[in-house]
Amino acid sequence: MFAKIRAWAASFRRSRRISAPCSRRTFWQATAGTVALTPFSPLRAQTNACALACKSTFEAPVASLPPLDCPVVWQRRHTAASGPGATHGILSLVAESATDTAYPWPLYIQLTTSHNHGDAAGASVRLTQTGNGWGAAFHTDLYHQGGGTSIGANVEVTKKTDAGRAIGVNIQSKGAKTDEAIHIQTAPSGSQEGSWETGVHFEKSCKGNRAIWIEGAWDTGLDLGANSLAMAAGSRVYLEDTRQVSLTFNAEAKRVEFRHGDSVIGYLALDQPPHQL
Repeated sequence: MFAKIRAWAASFRRSRRISAPCSRRTFWQATAGTVALTPFSPLRAQTNACALACKSTFEAPVASLPPLDCPVVWQRRHTAASGPGATHGILSLVAESATDTAYPWPLYIQLTTSHNHGDAAGASVRLTQTGNGWGAAFHTDLYHQGGGTSIGANVEVTKKTDAGRAIGVNIQSKGAKTDEAIHIQTAPSGSQEGSWETGVHFEKSCKGNRAIWIEGAWDTGLDLGANSLAMAAGSRVYLEDTRQVSLTFNAEAKRVEFRHGDSVIGYLALDQPPHQL
């Protein structure tokens, strides 16, 4: 298939006297102030297509262009007032899949690196917001309408060596104090008020040394507000870092036990009348 595409591209360049592939030119259709991809016919070129170069500016150049080492840089500075619901972009990818078996990937990025100094990122986004509006470096609208599993963001970590660290999601606070590292909300949509079956879920198949580790200095390690704390009978609440002194509920004996290691040093029986401790 790719051989046919290259052969057609070479024929198309000869017929239209377009520069060689090293110029990395593609063709787009300009409609109503936007730039949308124009599908090409292998038999003829679109008469209303325009050349889009590796270095292209739309409307006006940005106020400050970062020192990017990129062969393709498209920039746009939007200055006109916009009405409600208007969006302004540079590149849009719109795809649909209408087959029973499909693997649609509208955008694929692959990075392989073996560097020992520097930083690597498969995709980098910088959002600088100086106004009072709402902004997001990454935003996803997820509409679940089928019987499968829909995921807004999926991370699969495969660690093949014990050296170094592998982190699924890393969040840093830099500069002034940030409000929340992770913020979970509910919002109404139509007649539905919105709710969560579970806020944070560790499946039964999950395993490891600890589920949540609060190592830093916090005024409050865990604030439940007006909510309850629940655990299965036999689970322990350790009262010091050596995990020798603990509190647990013995369902078989029907009593709350104070333990030092595995030894019971005191208990409160449920079948006893209330009394002063």
